[in-house]
Amino acid sequence: MLHGRDSGLHSRQNPRFSVDMCRDDALLTRRLLHDDIQLLGTELRIQRVIVERQHASAREDLNAFRTAPDL
Repeated sequence: MLHGRDSGLHSRQNPRFSVDMCRDDALLTRRLLHDDIQLLGTELRIQRVIVERQHASAREDLNAFRTAPDL
């Protein structure tokens, strides 16, 4: 018979062990989610800059087309 963590007996014998593990997992998950949110925010800012530059370029092209002499 296995004893300790592998058999799950340790958490039944010591409920605090299980609570600590859950708390640690929750803290880690929270940190990872926070990091993901930070990365998504950065990615959105980058995408916004790209779209703004594309929009400005398209506006310049349209203005150049409008002011071009008729051939």
